[in-house]
Amino acid sequence: DIHGQSYSLEALLNQTSYDPSTDTLIHVGDIIAKGTRAGSKEVLDYVVEHNTVGVRGNHDQKVIEWRGWQEWIAGFDGGKEWMERVETKWQKKHGSFVGQEDKEDRLRKGVEVDAEFIDSFTADDDEEVSEAGKKKERKKQDKKFWALVPSSWKVFSEHYWLAHDLTPQHYAYL
Repeated sequence: DIHGQSYSLEALLNQTSYDPSTDTLIHVGDIIAKGTRAGSKEVLDYVVEHNTVGVRGNHDQKVIEWRGWQEWIAGFDGGKEWMERVETKWQKKHGSFVGQEDKEDRLRKGVEVDAEFIDSFTADDDEEVSEAGKKKERKKQDKKFWALVPSSWKVFSEHYWLAHDLTPQHYAYL
């Protein structure tokens, strides 16, 4: 398991005299997550560039599931805007997950979507929505989209943000 540890991967490949022109690199899954966001990106860049083969690990799978969900939501009328708004709101309130250097574990684990959480992310405190009718409509939209998050998933987890960051090439590789 590489788990986004790009420096460890590089050190191991150097230690084993890995030559991408003659050797085939095979991984056994979990190439991302548990490291830093930047490290996971670097590992994905490497495996895509070097035509590495392997199996998908459970962390890789969770990222794929989140990415599929994000694309699905973005396909709804107002879905992309809703995601951008709640992501911004989350980051303003809690900061952003960047990886293992995060001091607060909740930034890695994310949160379960329950009634209390949904209420904290509805339009009532939205400064940009001033008219009562618009607030009511925004609140209804918020609840509609939050209801589409699978109950066992943790929103704004490291898997969520890694999925958010995937390039099309990374997504296709995973």
